[in-house]
Amino acid sequence: MLRCLIVDDEPHAIEVIKNYSKKTPYLEIVASFNSALEALPYIEKEDIDLIFLDINMPTFTGLDFVKSFGNKTNIILTTAYSNYAVTAFDNDVIDYLLKPFPFERFLVATQKALNRLYKPIAEKAPPVEIKETEHQIFVKTDKGKIIKIDYNDIIYIEGLKNYISFYLTNKRRVISLLNMKTLEDRLPAQNFVRIHKSYLISINKIISMDGGRLYLEGAEEPIPIGNTFKALFIERLKGKFLS
Repeated sequence: MLRCLIVDDEPHAIEVIKNYSKKTPYLEIVASFNSALEALPYIEKEDIDLIFLDINMPTFTGLDFVKSFGNKTNIILTTAYSNYAVTAFDNDVIDYLLKPFPFERFLVATQKALNRLYKPIAEKAPPVEIKETEHQIFVKTDKGKIIKIDYNDIIYIEGLKNYISFYLTNKRRVISLLNMKTLEDRLPAQNFVRIHKSYLISINKIISMDGGRLYLEGAEEPIPIGNTFKALFIERLKGKFLS
């Protein structure tokens, strides 16, 4: 999870970033400020992973901030003007968002931040992100914690670009920087099956199948069955069918 700060003198711009962040599971907005000068004391005492920084602010602009503190933190610049792009990238900011920007463009920028922050850790870390025992696995989360997940608690697993989400019973959710292939190889085949390039599901949680959709106990939405995986999935379930 990336701890994020917003610095912008436009209330609407702050709300847009907050709303986008709520839809992005690896982002947490911890504070927002209307000027870079107001934000400085907070930045100095708190651990911040990423700053969404407006350029055009009075007294102390976003570019002033970047030139003074840019090497100490990760910054995504936001502005309504395109003429600052070269200066921005000369100062090694992660990305440059031109207002008004859509959610998809916001997601691209934050994925760059995620890659920059976690790639050095991944390169240095030993390749032990997941361990399994007879009935559970131990997974390293996006926050660096190792947690135990019982097989019986897993409803399904969704793979996204740079992370995966475990959807568990009681509406719990765990995010990890594992990839789907690694997880598929390590989970017991008698309990789990890949039904889509982005989904692994618990066989024991299946309620019904309707065409290209699978309904699972505890899942809020049906899970799509990919055409590439459908034949293998049906084959896996043959022994469970009554006709």
